[in-house]
Amino acid sequence: FALVISVALQVACGFFNNTDSGIGGMLNTGGNLAQLFSTYYVLYGISKMAAVIGDTALAEKTEKTTWAICAVYILSIVCSAVPRFASGVVGKTIGIVVLVLGLVLTIVAYIIYLKILAQAKKVFSEN
Repeated sequence: FALVISVALQVACGFFNNTDSGIGGMLNTGGNLAQLFSTYYVLYGISKMAAVIGDTALAEKTEKTTWAICAVYILSIVCSAVPRFASGVVGKTIGIVVLVLGLVLTIVAYIIYLKILAQAKKVFSEN
């Protein structure tokens, strides 16, 4: 459900992005939050399924990774909001640096997420 909301908000963000940055920014943040919830529930489900089949190592690793990825998503959302409030040349430069930092954090989170999905696929296909 959160994935559907995320997609809908991202599409709506595309319509409002050029006309009103306030509405587009809020929709973008809402879409990112919905994506965060979607990722959380996928990882939570993997953790619970791994615990049920008896793979405690994957369950514990997924639980730890879930919180790390959620923290990275939240930092990324904050980093993407900073340039909206920056003013002046120095403020805009700092905003861009923070935005790039948020992008790097998001890429790292995706890589970790994909590794967990690959491990879960391997464990679940064996059982």
